[in-house]
Order: sequence, then C-alpha cells, then structure tokens
Amino acid sequence: HQDHSHSHQQHKPKKIGKVISNIVTNTYIRRIALISLISSCCVILFNYGLYGEVAKAYHADVELATFIAFFYASIRIVAFITKMFLTSRLTVSMGVKSALFITPIGMMILIGAIIAVSTLSSDQRLIFYMFGVTSILVEVLRTSFNTPVLLTLMQPLPIHERLRAHNIVKGIMDPFAFFITGVVLLTVNYLGKKADLIHLCYSLLVLAGLWIIGVILVNRRYVAILIKTISSRYFSRDEFELNDENVMSQIKQRITKGSETEVISILNMLNSKRIDKVAEELILELLHHPSDRIKIESIHVVATRNFTNAQTALEQLFSRDIHESVRTEAIKAYCKIGSGEIQVLTYLNHEDDSIRYAAISGMIANSSGLIRKQAESALTDLLFNSSIQEKKKGIAILQEVSNIYNHSHHSQLIEDENFEVSELAIKATGSAADDKTIRALFSRMTSHEKSVLSALYNVGPNAVSLISDQIANGFLSLRLEDKLVTLLGKIGGTHAIELLIKLLREQKHTT
Repeated sequence: HQDHSHSHQQHKPKKIGKVISNIVTNTYIRRIALISLISSCCVILFNYGLYGEVAKAYHADVELATFIAFFYASIRIVAFITKMFLTSRLTVSMGVKSALFITPIGMMILIGAIIAVSTLSSDQRLIFYMFGVTSILVEVLRTSFNTPVLLTLMQPLPIHERLRAHNIVKGIMDPFAFFITGVVLLTVNYLGKKADLIHLCYSLLVLAGLWIIGVILVNRRYVAILIKTISSRYFSRDEFELNDENVMSQIKQRITKGSETEVISILNMLNSKRIDKVAEELILELLHHPSDRIKIESIHVVATRNFTNAQTALEQLFSRDIHESVRTEAIKAYCKIGSGEIQVLTYLNHEDDSIRYAAISGMIANSSGLIRKQAESALTDLLFNSSIQEKKKGIAILQEVSNIYNHSHHSQLIEDENFEVSELAIKATGSAADDKTIRALFSRMTSHEKSVLSALYNVGPNAVSLISDQIANGFLSLRLEDKLVTLLGKIGGTHAIELLIKLLREQKHTT
C-alpha cells in the first residue's frame, strides 16, 4: 500500500509538469489559454460582485434562489437568440480575428459607462442595475462569440495539438481562473480594502485591456499557423489580411518554399470571394512558378477573372520556354479573355495544330460575338472534316466547352454512322445542350445506353422535360423507364422532384 501511495505521489507531479509544459511549449496555445483565463476571471468577478450585492438585498433563501434562476435563465435565453441570429453572421462578415475583439471591447465600453455614471451619481441602486446588465451582456458575448471563435482558432492546429489545446482551455484554465481570482480577492480583503462594485469595475477594466492585448497576440500567431497548415483544409480569403506586410511576407515565403499542395491551397484562398489588387498580383506571379501544375492552376484562375494585366501576363508566359501543356492552357485562357480580334486570330490561324485547337476552345467562351463566330466556324470545319482524327479533335473541343456552348449540329454527330464518333459526341454533351441534342441522345439509347444515361445526367435539369416525355410515350422498355426514373432522382431539382411525385401518384414506378 505504501509503494502504491508513493507511486501515486510521484505520478501526480509528472502530470502537473506535463500540463505546465503543454502551456509553455506552444506559443499559440499559450496565448489562447491566456484569453480563456482572462475571460473566466472576468466572469468570476462579475458573479462575485453581483451575488454579493444580491445577497445583501435578498435575505431569504427562496428570494435569492429565484433571482439566481432568473439571472441564469436570462443569460441562456439571450445567448440562444444571439447565437441563432447574430453569431455566425457577424463572425463571417467581420472575420475570425476581428470577432475576437467583440467581447473585450464590449465589456470595456460597458464598464467604462458604469465608472462614468458612478462619478456623476451616487445612486448605488443604479450602479447595481448597470453592473447586473453588464454581467449578463458580457456572459452572452463570451458564450456567443468568444468561446466559439476560440474553438475556431484551434482548427488549424494538428489533431494532437488541437486536442491538447481543448484540454487546456476547457479543463485547466477555469480552475486556474478560480484560483487566481480567489487569491486576488483574499489579498484585497487581507489588505483591508473593500471589493465593492466600483473597485471590481476598475479590476475588470484592467482585465479587459489585458484581454485585448491577448487577442492581438493570438491574431498575430493565427496567421502564421494558418499559413503553416494551409494545405490541411479550405481557407477563405477573409481569414487573411493581405495588406499586412507580415502576412504578405509569410504567404510569399510559403509560395516560394511550400509544396505544390500548399501553393495551390494559397491560390484557392486568393481566388475565394473578392479579388483585390494585391491578390491579383500574387495570382499573376504564380503564373511564373517553377511547377507546371501550379502554372496551369493559376491560368485557370486567370481565365475566370477579369484581371487588368492578365493578357500581358499570359503573353509573357507563353513567350517563354514552357511545357507544351502549360502553353496550351495559357493560349486557351488568352483566347478566352482576349479583346483584340487580330491578336486572338493569330493563334486561330497558327500552323501548330495544338495551338489552333487551344485557340478554338478558348475563343468559344470569349465575350466578343465576332471572336466566338470565328471560333464556331473553325470548329464546324473540324467537326465535319473528312478526316476522322480532325473530327475527333473537334468533338474533344466540344466536350471541353459542353457546359457553356452547344453546337447547332451536335445532334448530327450523335447520330453519325461511325460508332466511335457517335460515342464521343454523346460523351461531349453537357449542360448547355439544347432540346434537339437531347432528343438525339434518346435516339441512341438502345445502342449507347450507358453513355446516353451518363450524358443525360451531365445535361442535368434541362433534360428533365424530355425524360418526362420519353416515360410518358411508353416506347421504352420498363427497364429503361426505371433507369430514367432513377436518373431523375440523381439529377434532382424542383422539376425532377415534381415529376417523381407525379409518377408515384400514378403508381407507374416505385423505383
């Protein structure tokens, strides 16, 4: 028994030492723990001051219990409403870093108001009521903003570190807060000072200042943690302040030294939501990254954004000695966003077939009607060329642009006598398909069933009406009808759901 007791006593200091080590070794966790500690101390001081005054006013146990019940019920109700309607909206609009300031700044303003009123009025009842309201509001803000945002701040940490941070913040800081607050209050009483509401307000004001400093320190470290773990999850552009020199420096360093996955994650972050001048410059710089994969991903972003210097940057790119795949994608993007007809047509009439095909693919999506018309003419020549290889290349271009463009003669290709050409044309059908093209798909249902069903799925909601007609006509076998019903469920959307409900009511299908 003595050995067991001795072992237990040795084990206990080790546990305490490990806890201290966890807090000390990780700066980021330490700063989050500091905020948690300060917020808990504030709540304890509020409760101490409020309950002390309430105990003086309510001498009966029932009255005191009623007040406490009402107090906590008020907090929970207001916190629930705040979380429902404000927390997510404010956090998203302000950003995680700014949302952390809500509680301490709010508390500082409210406490400042109490101190200001106390200097102008000696009405203790008014000060008590203001203190009570402040106590409720601070607790609501802490519950609605501070706690959820602190949990969000832990998300970029590795799983082990995140678990450790949770344990420290949730399991250790609260007891420490009680201990520290208790020591402070005992010291105040020992020194013969009176811990009345005004003195508590001054203490809370100091804590609010420390809280804000803690938030600033956490925010500084948060950016570094985000960039360090940027490839581990999706990050929004709102989480990074690119006008901050420190942030920019770290992002550029990660772009230079990071892996492809990390750099692409940064690219996705830059491309999320708004694109400002700084983000645009960073994306255009990525066009010259050593990795071909990153170059191509950057080209795709440039092709979808209206960047001021995009055309010049792309011209500089494909004028260099770059991989053929990068050059092809760059030409596609250039021909898509290019506004100069002469410059774009240079690539359309290029002697290199791969460049010419890339130009057609890009020009089809160009905003200029004249450029699109030129591309469509060139594409038609390919699609109805006597050479099967040329025809296949034309269909490949059709497949690339299938969600934004439908060729007027696509249906002829689907009905082509050549099985391979027909198969490729079916696969090249996308959401831009018109009714004529979709009807042509149904004409090939028997010979190309799998490809047609896949193509109809790619067409999406636009195919629902014609699928409905096919089921209603009754010309298809029951097996194919059941497959079309299943396809409707996969396509989804209001129209498809309405049709499925109609079929169920008619009890024609129960698939």
